[in-house]
Amino acid sequence: MRQQSKRGGKRPGSGRKPGAKNKSTMALKEFAGQYSEEAIQTLVDAMRDPETPVAVKVQAAYKLLDRSHGAVGCSYRASRGQCNGDSLG
Repeated sequence: MRQQSKRGGKRPGSGRKPGAKNKSTMALKEFAGQYSEEAIQTLVDAMRDPETPVAVKVQAAYKLLDRSHGAVGCSYRASRGQCNGDSLG
């Protein structure tokens, strides 16, 4: 039988507790949150601007749909290099 090391590995009571907020990114999220409406409006403006390249419009539309309906699921098959997207929920 192998002797267990006293260092490393999972220990009872270690790590962040379930549901606890990540304090290192909380301030950044709060700062970025104040620009949410403006960022969404920028995406809408880019999507509707006739001068905007089609690729940018598609990306803006995708980001808006992703935020409003949730990310599209993808079950990736590495052997075939395929991604089967689920329907928008």
